[in-house]
Amino acid sequence: MKIVAIFPRSNPLERQILTPPHRWRSHVGRTAMSMFSSGLGKIHRSRVMEPTNPNTIHISLYRADNHRELTYRGECSKPLFSSCSSSWSNSQPHGWGTRYYRNGSIYEGQWLDGIREGYGQLRVRHKACATALPHPDDEPLYAGQWQRNKRHGYGVQFYSRQEWYEGLWHLGHRHGWGRMRYKNGDEYEGGWQHGKRDGAGLCLYSNGDQFEGVWRNDVKQGTGKYLFHQSKRLLQGVWHEDVFKSGLLSGK
Repeated sequence: MKIVAIFPRSNPLERQILTPPHRWRSHVGRTAMSMFSSGLGKIHRSRVMEPTNPNTIHISLYRADNHRELTYRGECSKPLFSSCSSSWSNSQPHGWGTRYYRNGSIYEGQWLDGIREGYGQLRVRHKACATALPHPDDEPLYAGQWQRNKRHGYGVQFYSRQEWYEGLWHLGHRHGWGRMRYKNGDEYEGGWQHGKRDGAGLCLYSNGDQFEGVWRNDVKQGTGKYLFHQSKRLLQGVWHEDVFKSGLLSGK
């Protein structure tokens, strides 16, 4: 059994993989002073942009209690306009747009009828940044594919600047082939199932030791080989629930 690394060893931040395939482009348009009722909440003022898709409009939305605080900027499904109430309704983020949350997080990417669907980035706004534009010190949380508001497909999740996962996801869980860098310096690349290491995988420990073999439910389970960095000795055999059971120790 030979595990072949498919991801570069460098940090995803250093490889600038967080650059989206395209960015939302603003268009000069008219300003509509109205109440906008949607899943985003009551909005006091909205700015409607020139549409590039006949089924969508470009719009900027602000909070009712703070007219300078953005809640969403980007494409929306074309709303229905009521002449009786002079207001917009039944509109959802649809296409490319940026959503601003009160907890400081920002999602920029693709939407489908109000849910995250397609490619998108989730990040935390830098405290010193007073504008809605991306800041170089924003803390990235996730960049990749989404389905039904969940991480799904290929993506990179940052748990901290020292701990991250790069690989495949299934409805919010690490699932498939991926690589995990732990904050203690350990690094694993291989199979995952429901968020846990599962299948063939290679683990490089921070002390230089290596294990290559089968994992089940996040522990060594099955055949494998463990190389001790200091002694250069190789332990080959069978593991059960992370404990070596039988095999051969070779080397010096």
